[in-house]
Amino acid sequence: YGSDDEELVFLRRVRTALKPGGRFAVDVINKPWLVANFREKTEDAVGGVEICSTHRWDAASGRSITDSVLTKGVRSETHRSSVRVYSGAELSALLEKAGFTDVRLFAGDGAEALTPLSARMVAVGSAPMESATGQARHR
Repeated sequence: YGSDDEELVFLRRVRTALKPGGRFAVDVINKPWLVANFREKTEDAVGGVEICSTHRWDAASGRSITDSVLTKGVRSETHRSSVRVYSGAELSALLEKAGFTDVRLFAGDGAEALTPLSARMVAVGSAPMESATGQARHR
């Protein structure tokens, strides 16, 4: 949800918090699927709350921007969200830049190979193993 630089800082912190060889998994929407299935407006209801959302795709920043109006009875609230959406190649490159090794991509359930038709993407990366000197190895 942050800037690209903020997400890189976060991922580096995650990597340093892991034990050598520890793994980190992230489950996100798959950019090729989102672009192919993009809808400008959606409506939903959850727990008696009506949710009407307007979506905008910003290709230059790779962000999905959503304005939602939540209504329950006579009360309503408006919320905006902006989410960075990655392709498999982009997310792999970001994880590797953060120092993760052996980055692998899967479809949303984690068992199938990722394709452009996969709505969800799971990326798994490992913290580098320590060398004999106790220093973590980085690519």
